[in-house]
Amino acid sequence: MDRKRREHDPLSFFAEMLGTNVENGEIRIPIEKGEGYIRGARPNRHMGLLFFNFRLKEKIEYQHLLQEDANDEKFDQFRYLLFQFRECMADHTVPLSQRFVQISTMCVNMEEKVLESNGCADLYITIDSDYLLKKIPCYDDSPILKSILFNDRPLFFEHSISKAMQDIINEIVDCKMPEALKNYFLTTEVDELICRLLAFLSQRPKQTVYPISAQDLKAVYGVRDTMIEKLNTPPVIAQLAKGACMSESKLKRLFRQVFGDSIFNYYQMRRIQRAAQMLKEGYGSISDVGYALGFTNLSHFTRIFERTIGMKPKAFSKQQEC
Repeated sequence: MDRKRREHDPLSFFAEMLGTNVENGEIRIPIEKGEGYIRGARPNRHMGLLFFNFRLKEKIEYQHLLQEDANDEKFDQFRYLLFQFRECMADHTVPLSQRFVQISTMCVNMEEKVLESNGCADLYITIDSDYLLKKIPCYDDSPILKSILFNDRPLFFEHSISKAMQDIINEIVDCKMPEALKNYFLTTEVDELICRLLAFLSQRPKQTVYPISAQDLKAVYGVRDTMIEKLNTPPVIAQLAKGACMSESKLKRLFRQVFGDSIFNYYQMRRIQRAAQMLKEGYGSISDVGYALGFTNLSHFTRIFERTIGMKPKAFSKQQEC
């Protein structure tokens, strides 16, 4: 398949990788390779949607979709912003706390390996940054918002998916509009979804926004993954920075920029979210959960839990029993 077709027809690209065809804007995963589908939509010339809802029996090596000849003056990938809504199409077993969106400018991390063996339940939206600039002329109050809309530096941000955002995503996925109104409906829903997301991002504390390389981004996510794997052990910044091969100040700066919070606050939030999940699944008593996650003072655990979840662990446990 030539490069030009791959740029403008990602469904055909994925179909070729899977050894199948595109029918009515959708790829059905061949039975011998897994189950599910990949679907595409282009409501207008400024935005494109890709729905990934599948599970594969074996990983299929992903080949770079867009960045083959970035020096080609006709190659305009950098005009587009990428919004990756992760796990937003998963069933009820994936809680809202585990659903998030990644926002990248200049196609940072566009080489993401989509076809993983453990499956995918994501919605990808690409939007022309010029389209958003015309719709949002008042951007100066937020450095993050301005940096995203101008799309002139490699940036990457992550944010949790709110209940309101998930409701809009459900409407987009389940679109039952007559064919004549479908594109209008999708355009309106995507505009609202992105607007809500940008509103959250614009509320982050004002800070200088720094460009991020693919290598540094990988290191920051490595730090995040290390913390999540050891939620019973508080993070030590010096050790994390050494593992990421960067200074402590750079790590703290980039981590806060990507995730919108400090390393310790992010760790504490994820630890309490894990505690809530353990209580919901009947792991054990409140003290069992607290101790399992490294809390030695249960009163402290209760205070942090209430501040994060909105109720004490005891009340939360009783609510799960109802």
